[in-house]
Amino acid sequence: MSYFSSGQLNQLGDALERAGWLPEDVTNLGQAGKARLAEIRLSLQRNDIITLIETKQTEPWLHDDQKADLIVQGYKILAYLDQNGLLDSCANLGELRSIQFKGIEFFQRYFAGKVIFGWGGVDGESVPCLFVFQGEVVQSRRQLNNRWHIDDPGLRRI
Repeated sequence: MSYFSSGQLNQLGDALERAGWLPEDVTNLGQAGKARLAEIRLSLQRNDIITLIETKQTEPWLHDDQKADLIVQGYKILAYLDQNGLLDSCANLGELRSIQFKGIEFFQRYFAGKVIFGWGGVDGESVPCLFVFQGEVVQSRRQLNNRWHIDDPGLRRI
């Protein structure tokens, strides 16, 4: 039995309906595993990345070697972020997808000329990124054994 009040459940239902959720979406949510629900909760707690970008609560982050216009291997950047406790403040794949969904105008306004990396979304040997290609914002991945330049910042919450 749930310990949520009927009022809380009604509020949730109203909010989901206003956001365009359908009954089958709620069914899928209810069938999601504990780990997936924990991810969703964490995502809500971390705030909406679009709002954070618009209110200047994010920054394009560069390794010190990148700032010096040197080429840096991805493994070195990842190690630095991890050792200095910065990885959790970096954008993840879901947040990059939210940025991609906002479209080319939004991306150009905040990240013109850059490839933006989501170091919080490292998966195995690669880092997710966004860039403009043929007039669209596209999502890709770069292998950690590749090189990062001054125009390749990570997106980080401040």
